[in-house]
Amino acid sequence: MLVALPGEPFLETGDAVATGVLAAAEARADDVRAVVVAGYSGGTPGYLPTARAWPEGGYEVADAHRYYAMPAPFAPEAAAIVEREAVLACPIVR
Repeated sequence: MLVALPGEPFLETGDAVATGVLAAAEARADDVRAVVVAGYSGGTPGYLPTARAWPEGGYEVADAHRYYAMPAPFAPEAAAIVEREAVLACPIVR
């Protein structure tokens, strides 16, 4: 299954989405054997840092939004919201 995410998600976000999709598919007895998570899909509104990355700061968290013409970086909980919604949006595959 291909899961497309907007922006530049961190590796941890892609891993969490893939794990969540596989777990949901197994619970529903769907025929999903692999998940590929692609960033930069449907536009690139900027980096999507995880909540864990916020205390570290750095370019992706504090500065990159300026180069994407965004008024501010994403909120610390944004990656978790994208993870949850991406898993919920995946169709049933039989």
